[in-house]
Amino acid sequence: MGFIRLNIEKNDLESSIKAKEEELPDKAADTVLTISNIHASAEEVLSPVRTGQNRDETLVEASGLTGCAWPDSDHARWIIEGTEPHIIQPVEAKALYWPGADHPVMLVHHPGTAPNDYVQEAMDDTDAAVDEPISELGDWVVDL
Repeated sequence: MGFIRLNIEKNDLESSIKAKEEELPDKAADTVLTISNIHASAEEVLSPVRTGQNRDETLVEASGLTGCAWPDSDHARWIIEGTEPHIIQPVEAKALYWPGADHPVMLVHHPGTAPNDYVQEAMDDTDAAVDEPISELGDWVVDL
């Protein structure tokens, strides 16, 4: 197997990086936002869908070198952590209603739900996808 030798003058590399120093925070922040959006897209794909509310309420925030994507629906935690068996009773109405039920229904013994940590699964599934924006940032930094 052959090899390639690249000789770069220290001063050339230093001056190239120095010239990009002012732009680097913005470029890095853009990369963090891109990565956060990649994670958000994966969460939306993996989110279980009944009404679509959980999938449609994935939020992204990025500031500097910190970024986050998370589901912001009220019931996301119940999906991710699961629920124990519990009783469902009407709060404002006198009975529960859904199509096909024998009415009136005064309470339901819900069996609970298994945890579905689709957010962590999204993080795991996007490991390879975030390599590209990180590599592009690195290439920009050392591009002479």
